[in-house]
Amino acid sequence: MPCYWLYREIGEAYRGCVSPEPVYQDWLAIYQSAEYADGLKRQIDLLDRVAEQLPEAVLTEMRRDFLISSYAELAFWDMGLKRKNWNGSDKDGELATY
Repeated sequence: MPCYWLYREIGEAYRGCVSPEPVYQDWLAIYQSAEYADGLKRQIDLLDRVAEQLPEAVLTEMRRDFLISSYAELAFWDMGLKRKNWNGSDKDGELATY
């Protein structure tokens, strides 16, 4: 869910911006679309309905997993920003930590 949700947030943050690269403009258009927003809302609503039926121990695991996934998304974007290698180190050999 964090990836799905984050892309919508990024799309909204860049609403009104135009990329000189058509592929990125197409990417923004997808995540800014009403259809994408509606799909995300349906997923969040579904997860909320399911969560209402679950015991606290399972909800605790779900929250932990959501946070882990969120950190993985952060690491993914940070890797591109800092031009990290797949092994997690940047050009100076510094490892990413979160």
